[in-house]
Amino acid sequence: MLAHILIVEDDEDFAELIATSLKLKGYEATTRSTLATAIESFQETAFDLVIVDLTLPDGNGLAVCEKIRAHPQRFATPIIILTGDAKFESKIAGFHAGADQYLTKTFSVEEVALWVGALLKRVRRNEEARGVISLDKIQIDPNAHVVRFHGKEINNLTQKEFYLLYHLVASRPKVLSKDYILSKLWRTVLTDNTVEVHVHHIREKLGPDANSHILTVPGKGYKFV
Repeated sequence: MLAHILIVEDDEDFAELIATSLKLKGYEATTRSTLATAIESFQETAFDLVIVDLTLPDGNGLAVCEKIRAHPQRFATPIIILTGDAKFESKIAGFHAGADQYLTKTFSVEEVALWVGALLKRVRRNEEARGVISLDKIQIDPNAHVVRFHGKEINNLTQKEFYLLYHLVASRPKVLSKDYILSKLWRTVLTDNTVEVHVHHIREKLGPDANSHILTVPGKGYKFV
């Protein structure tokens, strides 16, 4: 899945210039020109990074930073502030509001793209350290108990279903036997249909696409592909 960047900038030509540069680097980019539409978009979409101008027609871009940092799930989204205000006090305010980088408008579009890449790499390293799985088709964060499958957030998995899915994806393409799953998640070797029922429920909750990713290997177990 392409990293999705939100660009909040009231100069539409400049916003489009940044968006075009990021798309050429392989990112997906969405532009918004007001504080209200930016906050609305962030609430609706799980962006991977946000670029925000401080001077917006309906308010200060710092409010976007504060909304992001207050979000219960997406509070760690990287933020780059773009502004013509180079005063030291303004930079302090930006970082206090949660910005990860503060660029004054003597920068090049290429510099913005470089910072986007650097911050996203930092996020990936942090995720790997926390055991987060991030693939094109599925993302699983065991710390936040969040699953996204083909871009859709799945929030109705039970704890056992969540960790069964996590083990299947983390072990890909290895086949996990029923006995292994029972011993790992249920601490038992009882032979009943517990695993089959949980796999069935996971497939149902993920949707039709799950059948082509969570495979039953007859006589051996299950695997994620």
